Amino acid sequence: MAQASYEIGQNQRQLEDSKKEVASLEASLLQNSTLDKYEQKLNELGYQKINRIDYVVVSSAIVAQNR
Repeated sequence: MAQASYEIGQNQRQLEDSKKEVASLEASLLQNSTLDKYEQKLNELGYQKINRIDYVVVSSAIVAQNR
């Protein structure tokens, strides 16, 4: 009887661990699917992946001048 109770407890813990793992995997799958959809839509709209960023340093003394 004690052995059966122990095995039931073990199985219940394994079941709960499996449920948590499934929930985590489903969340990960949903996140990846959503990111793929956004990336696909951005490509359809003509957006391109940024490979390089160049910054322009502007002097704070004069930004614009009215003539």
